[in-house]
Amino acid sequence: MLVSRWRSPLVLVVVLGVAATLIWQRTTGPAPAPVEVDATGFAYVPAQRPPGLISMGPGSYATDLEAAIGSYHFEGGRLDAYVAFSPKAVPECAAWSVGSCARAERVEVAGVEQPLYVGVTVQPRGPEPSATESDITSLKRYWADVAFVPVEQAAWYQDALGA
Repeated sequence: MLVSRWRSPLVLVVVLGVAATLIWQRTTGPAPAPVEVDATGFAYVPAQRPPGLISMGPGSYATDLEAAIGSYHFEGGRLDAYVAFSPKAVPECAAWSVGSCARAERVEVAGVEQPLYVGVTVQPRGPEPSATESDITSLKRYWADVAFVPVEQAAWYQDALGA
């Protein structure tokens, strides 16, 4: 009966598929967009995928800290976060002149015995950034206490690499 009313089994399958997708998204939220990853220089990443993350790649190298800096880029292209891991203490947030410091402290990373320090700065992107103070505060709050793990232990990162 249902098939004859819709005149074609294909139409029925499409309608049911769309309905199932809508129900799934309502209960779980839309699936996050894939993350584009340039894995150069990443040894540690957040244990869970940062909300709104769309791409990440190498930033630069801070010679004075012996630190590789990774860059994280977020939806809308309005904000970036730069994360530096160093065996040396990073300057306190008050000493930072670029961006908005979210974290500058020694961190514990599972499986890492040597002292490890992290510095995180959040910066609006572009010559006329459209990020609001609320956007910046929200992203800083995330980075302020996120747990880091070696890249091998971050399932979201391995998925992004296609591993």
